[in-house]
Amino acid sequence: MDKAINETGAGAGLLCGAYCERLDLRGIFAESGRAEVALPPLATSKNTLGTIHGGALASAALAAAELAAWSSQRSGENVATRLEGRPTDLSIAYLMPAGTETLCVKAAVSARGRSVVHVAVDVVGGDGARVATAQVAYRIAVPGERELMEPELAGSAVDRTIADEGESIRRRSPYVRAMGARLLRSDASIAELAIPLAGNESASGRMHAGAVAGAADTAAAIASRVHLAVENPRKMGTTSMALAFTALAGADVTVAARLLGRESEAFSARIEAASAADGGVVAHGVVSYRFEE
Repeated sequence: MDKAINETGAGAGLLCGAYCERLDLRGIFAESGRAEVALPPLATSKNTLGTIHGGALASAALAAAELAAWSSQRSGENVATRLEGRPTDLSIAYLMPAGTETLCVKAAVSARGRSVVHVAVDVVGGDGARVATAQVAYRIAVPGERELMEPELAGSAVDRTIADEGESIRRRSPYVRAMGARLLRSDASIAELAIPLAGNESASGRMHAGAVAGAADTAAAIASRVHLAVENPRKMGTTSMALAFTALAGADVTVAARLLGRESEAFSARIEAASAADGGVVAHGVVSYRFEE
């Protein structure tokens, strides 16, 4: 295990940052471009159906990819530069639901350039069945180079919590409540959420990319849910997510999902996440969601 990554965690192998601590993400090992992370079935990782939230799965994939990327480190790369690294792209396919067992998230570096590492990730259950598969691109901070990061500013206040909105999709999800997400807007054209920096930080003190992915998943579900003819669909879940991360937010983040279209039970929504401090885009992409009415 890369001790430099884990020594500041609350317990052996616990990944750094308040967001990972809340999900109890634990590194199993990280060596020579390969890593494994355990994601236990905590209440704070689950959705309204009692299965693992798509955002929690994406977060675990990002955490494992980061460990794998840094375990392949070269001379001159250390923990100080690690805190300036970040994911640049995430593409994840959700293959089956999971919720009653600890999941093993396996990551392996597939290619590496001077500053960008490409990592393949599989999320598997106790029986070895794949729950999700992902591709992550991670930018390693090169010594002597610095990206422009946003200042750590307090985000703006928003008006109501998701839990206050009743039975609508994800609004009673323990994962979403633990993230502190608040609903700003939900109508036929767009769903918009706000997530606070406090409690969702990575080890760098900025917003964890997994929290942004979780909010993207939830916003897409709400944007799709508005167009259903029934109040309580029989089944629902994320089928795919593709996000590009353009910056690390040092403030609260707003995530907007605009519905692109619907084909039978399948919905697709365009995602844009922005800093509440200055409106700068921190991530964008597409999330696909499926309901059975």
